[in-house]
Amino acid sequence: MPQDIFGRASGNFGGAFAADQAAISLGGACQGAGDMAVLGQNLEFTYTQNVVRLYELHACQKYYYVGGRTDGRATVRRVLGPAALSAAFYACIGDMCCAGSNNLTICMNTGCDSPNCTGEIPGEDVQYTLAFCVLTSIRGSVAAENMIISEDLGILFSRLEYKDTGVDCGGCQEGSIFTDL
Repeated sequence: MPQDIFGRASGNFGGAFAADQAAISLGGACQGAGDMAVLGQNLEFTYTQNVVRLYELHACQKYYYVGGRTDGRATVRRVLGPAALSAAFYACIGDMCCAGSNNLTICMNTGCDSPNCTGEIPGEDVQYTLAFCVLTSIRGSVAAENMIISEDLGILFSRLEYKDTGVDCGGCQEGSIFTDL
């Protein structure tokens, strides 16, 4: 095996994927409106479950976990777009009564196919779904250098689902990341 110039141990190539294989869409009552209006630049999400640890007072010193409710929060940074599209988007995701059908889906194929290579690197489709979304806050900003108006949209969601639609990874099951207790 050839020696690395810096004497480092080299690993094996683990794979590649192309970022242009990713998509974010808003389903439910916002089907279509979300895709056109978001002009999303960044998406961050956090999903937590409340867990309380209880201890026994006697010599056994056992402890127990008590699972509470889940909580999901997301922030979408977007560039303000055409007024008609923004109004449709706000009407959709801002209406708490539509939250039951408003799902934000992030989908990506983790494979890679390039005409410059001898073959395709097989991948799998991976999908996260933030379920029951409702807009809870809007924060805006503008930079003098380009006068682009950006918004940070605060979104509340109640369930995070993961789905691996590609190869069977032997144990991954679709459904909520935190199963119901």
